[in-house]
Amino acid sequence: MASPTKSDEPIYRFDDVIVDRENFRVQKGNQTRTLAPRAEVQITSDGGQNFEPAFSPDGSLLAYYSKMRGGIWNVYSVSRSTRQQKQLMSFTKLNSYVRYPAWSPLNDRIAYEYAETTGNIWMIELK
Repeated sequence: MASPTKSDEPIYRFDDVIVDRENFRVQKGNQTRTLAPRAEVQITSDGGQNFEPAFSPDGSLLAYYSKMRGGIWNVYSVSRSTRQQKQLMSFTKLNSYVRYPAWSPLNDRIAYEYAETTGNIWMIELK
């Protein structure tokens, strides 16, 4: 899938799909569909930095990564209907992060990226 255009632009392009968020239109090939604007619904309100929401296959949950408690990144889920959040991992290192949660087709697993950042000092000889 191609990357969308800049996020501050009103039109996104994904492969052969164009999303015009200012005019609520979606175009694929020569077909255009106008969407009725709807009220936005806030799913999380915990004050954390929450990113990359991913719908579960059954649509009942969203998985996302967040830096909330003590500056530690972890993966969470939230119910779309109850807004109840659940921490799915318990990482504790300040120099680690998780990203890009993705659900399995059977709704029973979540894949994600985990990495640790470290600082190293290298030396190069000057000639």
